[in-house]
Amino acid sequence: RQRKVNSSQKSLQANYSIMIYRLLIIVVLSSCNSIISSYQFPRLQIFTKKNPQDNRISRKNVLSTITTSFLLSTTASLILPSSEQVAWAAYGDSPKTELPNYIEFLIEKNNQGNADPSTFLYQGADPSMQLKRLQLGSNYLNDIPKLAEEKKWSQVQGILSGPMGTFAETLNAISSKSNSKVQQSAKQVKTDIFAISTAAMKKDGKACTLGATQALKDLESFVRLAFG
Repeated sequence: RQRKVNSSQKSLQANYSIMIYRLLIIVVLSSCNSIISSYQFPRLQIFTKKNPQDNRISRKNVLSTITTSFLLSTTASLILPSSEQVAWAAYGDSPKTELPNYIEFLIEKNNQGNADPSTFLYQGADPSMQLKRLQLGSNYLNDIPKLAEEKKWSQVQGILSGPMGTFAETLNAISSKSNSKVQQSAKQVKTDIFAISTAAMKKDGKACTLGATQALKDLESFVRLAFG
């Protein structure tokens, strides 16, 4: 955590340095523009056969226009955040990357030996394996909205009757070795899955998507209770 804080502080310092540098450029360019505007340059004339007066150009105006354009572009780059800055702001001074879900986080934590199973409400065998089974079920739930949108109802039903059946057994196995709060949470996830099945039978894509989204939220709550 300390490394993450240090990294964030360094990133903020770097951003502040860039902003100060850009502000200095703006001040210098503004001064140059004022000098150019006050200085009287001799006029250049580019003649044409038809009307020489139409092509008369002021060197002062040319240089002033170039300086102003550069000044505006620099100001815009300072005021308007870059895509990288927007991405960092979206995650609180961290690069915009696809973050793992909570189950994946716990699996990795277990694999690294940083988890303490004695603190889990689930006191059954092999919590790491149970988490992997829950992750598999989570992946299938994530597939349902797209399948429903494409009206692939046979595939939706295949997920519900196959992998989700095994997923429900995993919920039961975990909740049976936990307390009443975990058991109630498991019941809610199974209720969500039943709602998805009902929507699929009616070929209601919107209801399937809402059901899958709710099931994923309730699943995370279940995991946090049992293994958090």
